[in-house]
Amino acid sequence: MNDELKFTVISDIHYYSKKNFVDGFDKNKKPKPGQLFFSRSEEIVEHTFDCLCKKDTPDIVLISGDLTYNGERTSHDEMKAALKKLQQNGKRVYAITATHDYTSPRMPTYGIDKNDKYIEVESVKRTQLLKYYGDFGYNNAIAKHKSTMSYVAQLADGYRLFALNDDYGDPDCGFSDELMNWVKTEANNAKRDGQYIIAMTHHPLVPPSPIYAAVAKGDMLNDYELRRKQLSDLGFDFVLTGHTHMHNISYCKIGNKKLYDISTAALTGFPPYYRQIVLNKEQKKAEIKTICADCADSIDTNGLALEEYTKDLFLGVVSKALYDAEYDYDNFADFAVGMSISKETSKKYKPIIHRFAKFLNHLTFGKVWHFVRFSSGVSKSEISKISSKKVVPFVINIAANLYRGDGNIPTSSTEYKMTCSVLKKADRLAKPFGKKLNSIGLSSISEAVLPLVNRGADSDRNATVYFGE
Repeated sequence: MNDELKFTVISDIHYYSKKNFVDGFDKNKKPKPGQLFFSRSEEIVEHTFDCLCKKDTPDIVLISGDLTYNGERTSHDEMKAALKKLQQNGKRVYAITATHDYTSPRMPTYGIDKNDKYIEVESVKRTQLLKYYGDFGYNNAIAKHKSTMSYVAQLADGYRLFALNDDYGDPDCGFSDELMNWVKTEANNAKRDGQYIIAMTHHPLVPPSPIYAAVAKGDMLNDYELRRKQLSDLGFDFVLTGHTHMHNISYCKIGNKKLYDISTAALTGFPPYYRQIVLNKEQKKAEIKTICADCADSIDTNGLALEEYTKDLFLGVVSKALYDAEYDYDNFADFAVGMSISKETSKKYKPIIHRFAKFLNHLTFGKVWHFVRFSSGVSKSEISKISSKKVVPFVINIAANLYRGDGNIPTSSTEYKMTCSVLKKADRLAKPFGKKLNSIGLSSISEAVLPLVNRGADSDRNATVYFGE
């Protein structure tokens, strides 16, 4: 019996075949800003899978859903071929699918023409997914739940994977009672056989930050509070998830026990990360390592590492929009159309948007200090060291750290003290809305924001997690 189990975890590949650029792919065309670098997903996947084929990498690869961008047939064809290549190089692949892997009214499938217009391309239905991915876990499973395409696989002597598809009916994403009864039966069978059980699904059961469950509850697993208690009671210590595109390790307390949610970022987004995990069931611990899929050599990234380039594509758009709103409003109006804001609306509110953008572009810590100086505890000499530092890049960096799963603002820093002071003032101003905050699970604005600024000593990238505590 093996004490240790080594495996790789990948999530949210969102592969997009270049064949979906129906008039031909123009490699010299600047990619659109956004959370996903889908136009170069082929290069990222090829680089990552070549790395995984090396002999010194784990033999097991787990993929927790959203293999394609939006269910394009060509994307599925090429993704299946890429996974087959992993198998041919001695890797055992266990995958589940999710809502981006098939066409639906909420997730339409499309190609792109030379004018960046969306046009219809052939798509894959949910009922066809086993045709593509049955060979990656399901077909050789020791137990199957046919209606959800969930399965149980023997990863190694002493370790069983519960690969649980949660996309049982778009837009509902969760576990039906029927599926949970099946999980209970199989978990009890695993205990009888002396197996350590691992769960993998797509949607999170533990929010990656306090504010996430409040503002994005629809992106959590349906009935997540009930389902995580059921999984914990059945003996699961952790669940491997994705969907949020955040590289995050969170836990909830259920009785005297912690249930961990280990989420992996989007491989073709920001940050382009995947994980390697060494699990020891006897010591009840997991050593977690993060790897960046840096294939900048095969992509024009303006000389930047892929992580920084994708950060600019995703979060740099905020700075660009604010700059244009102040200095090039016509360009801002064109950009706003992509956010479903018509040019007429942009023109109507130009005086307000322009002034607000100008205010934010020139907002410095020195200016903020004059607003909170009596409650900040920050002296004039202390603030002078950062008085010219702009606030917007600081906030963008906090957002980047949230997605990276690492990087804290030191609690002793002037920036942190100033942030606390601003949040305290915001809490006072928000007191009349206390009931509204409570209704979304928050007691204050500070409770939602401060954990994003400093999450403590733990890293969500490279960590050793002890279970059963």
